[in-house]
Amino acid sequence: MNETILEHGQESVACLRTPPENDHIYGAIRSDDPDVQDLARDIERDGILEPLVVNRERWVISGNRRLAAARMIGMESVPVRFRDVQRGDPEFMRLIVEHNQQRVKTVDQQARELAVTIDPATAYRRLVETRRRESAIDAALLDLGAERERSEIKGNRPLADACIEAIGGMREHWPLSDRQVHYLLLNDPPKLHQRKRTRYANDARSYRTLTNILTRLRLNGEIPFRAIADTTRPVIVWNVHPHPKAYLKDELESFLTDYWRDLQQSQPHHVELVVEKLTVQNTVKPLAMELTIPLTVGRGFASIPPRYAMYERWRLSGKDKLVVVIVSDLDPAGMTIAESFGRSLRDDFGVPKDRLAVIKAALTKDQVDSLGLPPAMEAKIKASTAAEYIRRYGRHVWELEAIPPATLKQIVTDACLQVMDMDALNHEQRQEAAEAAELQGYRGAVLRVFDGGLER
Repeated sequence: MNETILEHGQESVACLRTPPENDHIYGAIRSDDPDVQDLARDIERDGILEPLVVNRERWVISGNRRLAAARMIGMESVPVRFRDVQRGDPEFMRLIVEHNQQRVKTVDQQARELAVTIDPATAYRRLVETRRRESAIDAALLDLGAERERSEIKGNRPLADACIEAIGGMREHWPLSDRQVHYLLLNDPPKLHQRKRTRYANDARSYRTLTNILTRLRLNGEIPFRAIADTTRPVIVWNVHPHPKAYLKDELESFLTDYWRDLQQSQPHHVELVVEKLTVQNTVKPLAMELTIPLTVGRGFASIPPRYAMYERWRLSGKDKLVVVIVSDLDPAGMTIAESFGRSLRDDFGVPKDRLAVIKAALTKDQVDSLGLPPAMEAKIKASTAAEYIRRYGRHVWELEAIPPATLKQIVTDACLQVMDMDALNHEQRQEAAEAAELQGYRGAVLRVFDGGLER
């Protein structure tokens, strides 16, 4: 290190000061630090071999640990050499880091050293340049054509008003799917157009008109976007924060508030719930949460991984019987989904027949008849199970969305509770309530430690 020495001398320990910049980079020097205590013993034995470097204001640039050790053993003065640099000058910070190059440092200390030696203007210029490079769009852009607005809802006003009324009446079950709104309208079919007699029907033409109207109603603000969801096209966003303070605030607000007791732990059977379609998961998910039952969305027959995962959960539970509650359409595929799932658990994963119970909670022909559900369309003749389905039920098929959400939830709840020990379930729920109160007490105690910390 090249350095111009202005002068050497002795300086009173009482006049020397440790600059805050040193504490910021390397942390405050503690008298109970074993390294500082060892240094004090060495100085007491051999004296200070390397003079401290200080400026004219008596701020110590190099040797703050030696100064602390000298004070510990009662030294009145120490050897120093002076540098002609003022505290506040960028050179002052550079010298602090430069004089500590040989010191063994933590990763945090090394990072803070880098932070004070990097020129802010250069760093910001590099940041802007990097952002500019990464944000550049290196692709051919589409010509979007001329701007246009969607037409105002006029002729289809009766259908639009019926949609608003039906959706508003189902607020507790939001978000709904387009198919669920379709079946709601079939209960009291409105006119498709105010100047025509045609009413909403269970056909492709009416459904196309409905999806268009639902889009326009959301865009013009007559129904909120959160009322309708397309669960078949999931969107993933990341839980990011602008800075650590915002992250800490979010974490503390949710601290010890998401405890779930395993309400199934004392049940005699391991119960699993399987639904065929994403469009009804919002209906059955709340009851699965209430009972802490694993929920699998099969999207048809389901692939091998979710079946294996179910088998593993049952095996690790140590329970004697695996009970699978299935919810699927009444169509050629839905007719055999429950049987296929059960056969796979038995044949592919070795679940013994006498330890496996598969129950189809919905949709059954008895439910179709008792609820008076409208059919969706005719069965697909090309389906491998179509012939058997037609022999049993005829050519019409029925969808889960035809069941009012509250009714479907109750049907599936009843099916699950029928295979459970209600006394054991009630006991677990009482325990969960008591534990939640206890955790709230812990939460309050911890938050008091942080009280006001985020405001400082």
